[in-house]
Amino acid sequence: MTPEYNEGCTADKLDATFSDVFKGNLADLSNPALIVVENDLTADKEYAAENLELSFAFAQKNVGKEYKGVSGKTYVMALANNGLTLQAYDKADRAKLKQDVAKITGDDAKSAMIEYQKTNYAKDLLNYVAHNQLNDQTITAIIGVSLMNECQKAMNPSETFDVRFLRPLNVYSGDKEIEDASVQGLQTIELKDLVEFDDWRDAWNGKENSRGNDGAYYDYYGITGITIDGVANGDPISNNAEVLANLGQDAETFVSLQSVTNQLDFIYQDGKLVYKNLSNNVTEFTLKIPVMVEYIWGKVPAIAKVKVIRTHANAKKN
Repeated sequence: MTPEYNEGCTADKLDATFSDVFKGNLADLSNPALIVVENDLTADKEYAAENLELSFAFAQKNVGKEYKGVSGKTYVMALANNGLTLQAYDKADRAKLKQDVAKITGDDAKSAMIEYQKTNYAKDLLNYVAHNQLNDQTITAIIGVSLMNECQKAMNPSETFDVRFLRPLNVYSGDKEIEDASVQGLQTIELKDLVEFDDWRDAWNGKENSRGNDGAYYDYYGITGITIDGVANGDPISNNAEVLANLGQDAETFVSLQSVTNQLDFIYQDGKLVYKNLSNNVTEFTLKIPVMVEYIWGKVPAIAKVKVIRTHANAKKN
């Protein structure tokens, strides 16, 4: 399930009626797509097929299933509200405090809808893996389909189908470059320019396989910030030990930027990275900067690469 079902112009909701699961067929007894009676031997009985009630709930099979979140936590699934609410708790939490992940709402089978929630646990689970990396860790709800007769006896208690919740937004490195030009003034790069986006459609604005960083992504997905963990305004990005550089190494070997801050660093200032060259002997190198993008459905991590190119002005003199 993705935001494709929204009628508005933002990705504010992740919901869908169950009729969508059945390719547009309405989920009610007047439609033969769900119930086909070839020879009705119950006609004129209180449990006649026309009196059967169709309903949906989260199946008991969900209970105890484990999924990972983008934070690294492992969550265990649980049910509440007579199977109409799917919940999760942190496996490491002895108190097993639960948060809602998804709910089934609606007055009848025709209007029954599944709605993904915006709790912290739900967001953490949703963003663990990209939509095109589907595996057993993609947060999945197992939905039970129940047919009840007038005696409230379940006619098919074992029928189920899966609903997978796909991460709407993907974040990639923008692979930016700047020139080392310490003798010419400060070099800066906007933090927002470090990344590019695409979404579950692998396209944007009608362009297939298109990544971008235009304002439409920010508006539609409610992107509110791009941060580097442990780095506040005015701080050097080397405060984060996971910022890496291959300065003085071969191209494939990266070390913590903290180990070479006597030669260079970047300062985070008002949404920009300001390059500081503290040495005249800096050669071309690449930085790997772990960033976190926060949007309407949680947080997505990425590794942004920045190549610093040595300029002629800083070339070693003979």
